[in-house]
Amino acid sequence: MFIIFLMPSLLGESLPPSSQPLSFAKLLYKQCNSKTNPNANALVNTLAENAPLGGFNMSTKGNGSDKLYGVLECRGDMNQKECSTCSSMVVSELQNQCKNSSIVWIQLEGCYLRYERHPFFWKHHDFYELYHQCGEGEGEDWGSYSSGPGFNEVLEQVVYRAPIHDGFSAAGDDNSGVTAYALAHCNAYLGPYDCGVCLSVALYFLEFDCVSPDYMVNTEEADGQILLDSCFLRFDKYRFFDQEEKGAWWHTKFPAARPRKIQKLALAIACGVVGGAVFALCLLVIYVKIKARRRLAQVHCIAVD
Repeated sequence: MFIIFLMPSLLGESLPPSSQPLSFAKLLYKQCNSKTNPNANALVNTLAENAPLGGFNMSTKGNGSDKLYGVLECRGDMNQKECSTCSSMVVSELQNQCKNSSIVWIQLEGCYLRYERHPFFWKHHDFYELYHQCGEGEGEDWGSYSSGPGFNEVLEQVVYRAPIHDGFSAAGDDNSGVTAYALAHCNAYLGPYDCGVCLSVALYFLEFDCVSPDYMVNTEEADGQILLDSCFLRFDKYRFFDQEEKGAWWHTKFPAARPRKIQKLALAIACGVVGGAVFALCLLVIYVKIKARRRLAQVHCIAVD
């Protein structure tokens, strides 16, 4: 698979402080099993203690068939205090619903806790959907969005920027008199390439589910979010993220050319590259087969003589 990320150059400035409280307590996904593991409690305590120090923590506990691999990670815009609060919330959710389970995955909007008996953070990722939501209407005055405020632009911005900014980016646009904000987050164990692939898949699903075909947001669906197994993408009309931590906060000023046209150009280039590579490979296979047949013919002639 060839994926090429192209994006026009941007001018930006820091976004103003948010007038809305930071959103991270909502439960998005929960999975646990009925089997117990004696190392679960110790692992959870280690993760909850260390994750706020750097935003995430990966750890293991136990040996043999009881060994557990776990991750606790906070969203990229959260400071240490907020991460600590979210970590306590996700641990509390675990204690209420999945205590000592051998497999746990609890995802809040601001952090997640996951552990199991296999090192899932080193395996191949399929980027499958766990949760999506459109149009809860947490902002105000949805009727003003009938002409579309440019959610596609800010979504494409964060999808482009997150893989090259430690897996996190947030953007906002208020130039048109209405506001549009978006946030993208990849799990810390993803590299830039996998982060870009995951967010591209998330963007495709989110635009398909929550944005009308002409790239304008429906008046009744002016917000949305999607959670894949390794990344998260959300848009809304109000600031639901912090402005001080890692990941640049951009007040976007978009050029005349839409990023979507750039993406189509990138897709055309990628298809050309793939097509050329396939054509070259076919020529190579034909050449090798011809050489092999000639060599076989020479051997046969020598044997007859």
